[in-house]
Formats: sequence, structure tokens, C-alpha cells
Amino acid sequence: MSNLNKLLKNQCEKRLQKDFGTTVQNPLGGSGIIPFISNTSTNAYDETTQCLPTLRFLRQMVQIWLQNVHSYRNIFADMQLSHFYRWLQSTRSLLYESILERTIQEFMRKLLIQLLNYNVLVVR
Repeated sequence: MSNLNKLLKNQCEKRLQKDFGTTVQNPLGGSGIIPFISNTSTNAYDETTQCLPTLRFLRQMVQIWLQNVHSYRNIFADMQLSHFYRWLQSTRSLLYESILERTIQEFMRKLLIQLLNYNVLVVR
């Protein structure tokens, strides 16, 4: 990693720490960190850790669907992608798990915050 990348990553981490309190490494792997809100109990992080294998599997499944839609214009994969979030959120669905729902909602909230911060930086 170049010195510039290290510097930019360090500045980003400091900004997130300032905005969100303490931070933990991304449990899903990959680069970056996930802000850990200080007023959240440790049980929330434990629940996230417990559902990591499921999250990894679901992420792989979605990536395969995206590849099928993009490469082969597969309408069935496109339909699965369209209804995937609904299947995860509906309590009547076989894919429903409350821990998984909370974890995904938390990731979505954090992604929205990052996109809003990025949008503010781009607009300026």
C-alpha cells in the first residue's frame, strides 16, 4: 500500500472515530472499518459475529445473481435480486432471521451515512 493510500485511510479512520466513537475492524472482511456506535451494547456485536457465515453466504449468492444478470441477462436472477430484501424482511419468509435483519439494517444505515458524507464532499 502506498504512503498516500495509508495517509488517506488513516484520515478516514480518524474522521469515523470522531463521528462515531470507537471503531472495530470490518467483520465481513475486506478493507475498511465499520463504526461501532458507543451506545450500542456488546450483545449487538456478538449477534453480528454469530451471523457472519450466513452474511458471507448471502453476499456470495447476491454476487452470483448480479453476475448472471449482467453477463447473461438472466431474468430469473434479476427477479431474485428484486425480491431478496423483501424475503429477508418478511417475518413469514423462510429466510427471515431477526438477528440477520438487524445486522443488515445497521449495515444499510452505515452505508447511507457514508454515501451522504461522500456526496457532501463531491458537491463542495
